[in-house]
Amino acid sequence: DKVDDFVLLSEQSLKILSNDNLTLSSHSFTDKMAAWIKSFTMIDGKTRIGMYAAEAGNIYLMEKDGSVMKGFPVSGSTAFDVLNSSQDNRSYLITGSGINIYLYGIN
Repeated sequence: DKVDDFVLLSEQSLKILSNDNLTLSSHSFTDKMAAWIKSFTMIDGKTRIGMYAAEAGNIYLMEKDGSVMKGFPVSGSTAFDVLNSSQDNRSYLITGSGINIYLYGIN
């Protein structure tokens, strides 16, 4: 609708609100989320919301309807980025945990 929505993240819940403060979607987590959230536009043109639970070592990508994207959570305990590759028409999530670096292909 070309009007910005608002995303609120607490330690164990995500809430998406319209500009007139109506709840559009929400999700509760068993993991304790870090105070970090970012939106990503994927290769398919859809926007996803990302957050991570450092203590649990889980990364989440959320659909706009508040559901967890298929295939998530994945392992990782740091902030992360999503990169789009026009070469193979895929999105990739890159993150780390300890001394490990992870690169996940996202369908």
